[in-house]
Amino acid sequence: VAAFAARSDHTHAGTGANTTAVGVNALPNSTTVQNTALGANTLTANTVGGSNTAVGALALTANVTGNNNTAVGALTLRTATAGANNTAVGTSAMGSTTTGTSNAAVGVLALFGNTSGHENVAMGQAALGASSQAPKEAPKSKMLESLQGGWLFTSADGQDLTGSGQEIYVTIT
Repeated sequence: VAAFAARSDHTHAGTGANTTAVGVNALPNSTTVQNTALGANTLTANTVGGSNTAVGALALTANVTGNNNTAVGALTLRTATAGANNTAVGTSAMGSTTTGTSNAAVGVLALFGNTSGHENVAMGQAALGASSQAPKEAPKSKMLESLQGGWLFTSADGQDLTGSGQEIYVTIT
């Protein structure tokens, strides 16, 4: 295994300084610095984006110019081309994002529907999966506080704790 990892690093890594690439076709085109690509086809389109971390097959695969992104899990941030300051953890988290900035998604398919939105936080499986939808206000909702960006938290039993824009709502059942 160690010989294969070393071979992948030397065969496929771009020319950027302070970069790490392990995996088939990991970071092949990068000319910039401080990128880490671990897994098959991670950061494959990256040329000038810097300070990115991609762990998992096809993570950040379409990134070209985006900076300061962290993608952990297969297919995370896979369509992001120019987004910056994003963090996605969980299989397919932020999988449709292209140019969105300053987003955080934790959970399988979290914030999956976001393409260009910014300053969103999604936690839980499929949380804010289709973030372009209007917030759902349940009859027993209570406004907690005003916040910047959009928020959605899901509970273990699938109940949504939903909010968007300047407000956050909690659905109590």
